[in-house]
Amino acid sequence: VYVDLNLDFRLPKKHTLAQYLAVRQANKVEGEVSETQDGRLATALEALACHPALVLLGAPGSGKSTFSTYLALSLAEAGLGHPAALERLGQDWKYGPLLPVRVTLRKFSESLPADLSQGRAVHLWQFIDDELIKCGLPKDVAPVIHDMAEKGGALFLLDGLDEIGEVARKARVLEAVTEFIRNAGPFCRFLLTARPYAWIDLQPSPTELPVRYSLACFDHGQIQTFIDRWYQAVQVLGWISASDVTEKTTSLQKAIHRADLRPLAENPLLLTLMATLHTNRSRLPDDRADLYDEVVRLLLQHWSTASGAERSLLDALAMPSLKLDDLRNMLEQVAYEVHASQVGVASRGGMASHGDRGGTADISETTLLAAFRPLLGGSWDKAALILTYIETRTGLLLGQGPRDGVRQFTFPHRSFQEYLAGCYLARQVDFNSRAVVLARAAPDHWREALVLAARRAGRERGVAVADELLHHQDVDAYRRKIKRISELDWRCAVLAGMQLLELGQATLDSSEAARVVRERAAGWLAALLEAGALPVLERVQAGEKLALLGDLRDLEELVEIPAGKFWMGSDVEFDADAWDIEEPRHEVSLEAFKIGKYPVTVKQWGYFVAQTGYACDPKSLEGDANCPAVYVSWHDARAYCEWLTGEWRKTGHIAADEIVRLPREAEREKASRG
Repeated sequence: VYVDLNLDFRLPKKHTLAQYLAVRQANKVEGEVSETQDGRLATALEALACHPALVLLGAPGSGKSTFSTYLALSLAEAGLGHPAALERLGQDWKYGPLLPVRVTLRKFSESLPADLSQGRAVHLWQFIDDELIKCGLPKDVAPVIHDMAEKGGALFLLDGLDEIGEVARKARVLEAVTEFIRNAGPFCRFLLTARPYAWIDLQPSPTELPVRYSLACFDHGQIQTFIDRWYQAVQVLGWISASDVTEKTTSLQKAIHRADLRPLAENPLLLTLMATLHTNRSRLPDDRADLYDEVVRLLLQHWSTASGAERSLLDALAMPSLKLDDLRNMLEQVAYEVHASQVGVASRGGMASHGDRGGTADISETTLLAAFRPLLGGSWDKAALILTYIETRTGLLLGQGPRDGVRQFTFPHRSFQEYLAGCYLARQVDFNSRAVVLARAAPDHWREALVLAARRAGRERGVAVADELLHHQDVDAYRRKIKRISELDWRCAVLAGMQLLELGQATLDSSEAARVVRERAAGWLAALLEAGALPVLERVQAGEKLALLGDLRDLEELVEIPAGKFWMGSDVEFDADAWDIEEPRHEVSLEAFKIGKYPVTVKQWGYFVAQTGYACDPKSLEGDANCPAVYVSWHDARAYCEWLTGEWRKTGHIAADEIVRLPREAEREKASRG
């Protein structure tokens, strides 16, 4: 069912990624081989072949870990003598059947001493050696691996940098990885995966960082390919009959065109869950919280369905009063507690401590036995029976094998852990106060769980917890009281906006109290953008949320630039960041003028097109309402300005003798310099 992944990086159709990079390097001018609107997306396999060391950033469920596993499987099969396996890696792969070595960075992080001052390559080698021994291989295998990497090459798959919660610990891991990349061997290649936010707070030397790309969402073609392959596969497995394949395939392909489901289908994990549900249901849920809920129920039901001679779990436990929801509630608590333990937050008190570490947790059988026993009259045997079903049947927990003689389990994906932790939070009477404590202790780690928790809590409680994160105050009132808003307050405001949007626009429109909190959150996010708070990627995300909440700023505001002289340009001799074309620095005198405080937005451009019937590139109408309009030519912009002159004269926004036009270079530079 695997579908090749694309990067969020567009290049001309006639170029391979290798050709594109070569031309750019030869010209040393980005504009000569620019990304074009009719280009194609580069693929992850192309990037892997082009760059000896590669960082792949992707959102939860975007396919990072699956891509890593797919590479390991393909190279392992090639190493065992299946030449066709190498063909899966694409025509750009010229490195033969490299030895695949997978490293889970969360586990590597946990192996490091707590007081380690610097991560080194030797620490990573030692971890790999220890993992081989834990797999049951003899000690003399480790030197063979070292020798193969040095002489023949290996592909080191370093998975899940985002699953290390503490920034300092992430830095130690990255130090070790960076030195490891330099010294592992001349024929080695490296792939490191992470969620985007895990990279923002790391600032190592740019010269030592591997090349970074972000994964794109699934496009229409990839979604269609996945669905086709899915129903071919499940028919082979006997889940559906051959006569149902065409009908089921067509039905799901139509369903994903629904406005509410298309964004979900663009995520590989959620598309997989949708396909699983669609195979077993006649209709798909409407949003991701309901989608997760349905999948959780589906996976729980798999434990409690008779299979051949094997009884269902509930029958085997022989406790008529026990329900699947009882097991679910206990799993929600386990998910919350292990998620909390990853950042050192006490599961009940909610206080932060040091030594944070995040990510999908390994859960020991001891923890699960202790959790299930109270439901089973204190019986260890029945608790052990549940673990046997978990280990032998795919469900909400997956067996990971023993570690130090104790069986380990984990959730299939971090998203499940976060969703179930959110479900547990939503059931707590102190949900509001606890959510604020968790958000302020580790906002990145708890973001998804708290957003989903608000949705599970319902309108009144969900809106209330968002308002709690906003201090129950408009941003201006809070600023007058506190003087300076902290970075943590800004992040909590973004989280509040995400919670409100997760509740849905219809829910927010259904009560006056919800509308008030939505406008309050929008005010906070607008103030965040105006203040330039948070790193740029987070500001972009805040702006996207603001567009959906309703951007109340005057995006047609004009700023007065007074007449006078200013120094234009730069001198390379005195400014290391200057460009040759900026020379020489010279004094320029300009008359007074007004300039738009903001770029022309998609909404403003779209209104012009709708009013005039202007023929434009359809792509220029895409995007959030408050985002800058793109794919607009010089002629398009001139037409817009001429139309806007008339409109603004009618409304008095400009005087009768004033016109709207594009700024000249000197005007734009003076305004930009402030």
